[in-house]
Amino acid sequence: MSSLGLIIAYGFGSSNSQPSFGVALSHIKKGYRSKTMSQHSNVYEGNSTKFAIMVSNVEHFKAALVTADQMYKCSQNFTIQIIVIGELVKAIAGDQALFEEINNAYEIGVQLIVCEIAMATNKIPKKLLDSRIATIRNGWIYMFELKDKGFNTLST
Repeated sequence: MSSLGLIIAYGFGSSNSQPSFGVALSHIKKGYRSKTMSQHSNVYEGNSTKFAIMVSNVEHFKAALVTADQMYKCSQNFTIQIIVIGELVKAIAGDQALFEEINNAYEIGVQLIVCEIAMATNKIPKKLLDSRIATIRNGWIYMFELKDKGFNTLST
């Protein structure tokens, strides 16, 4: 038997990059008890230590950084890579407002990696990237390789 449950999602809105909340109804099994937002500690409770998140827009980039920051607060034993693809490459290379976000990423230990195919498609020369940012030829293939190496991978 199932009943209706409530799912609350947190993210960044697309219009002005401000935090936003979404609510959805979901069928759940009777007797299932999930943590409420006030009970959930936002602490990663799994066993993995290697994570890769592929992002293509500013909102998802910021959300990935917030998530990495939360994870690093509970343990420094993580490897977290953010792979930048698509039009986000333009913002990473040219939007000074993201410079602080990039600094924060490196301060908490996140590795930023940019897809060279996305750079070529968006006509972004490597010299426009922050010197700390690594590049790889193909973001999708790199994600497959990371998966083979035991990384938990996520594409947004």
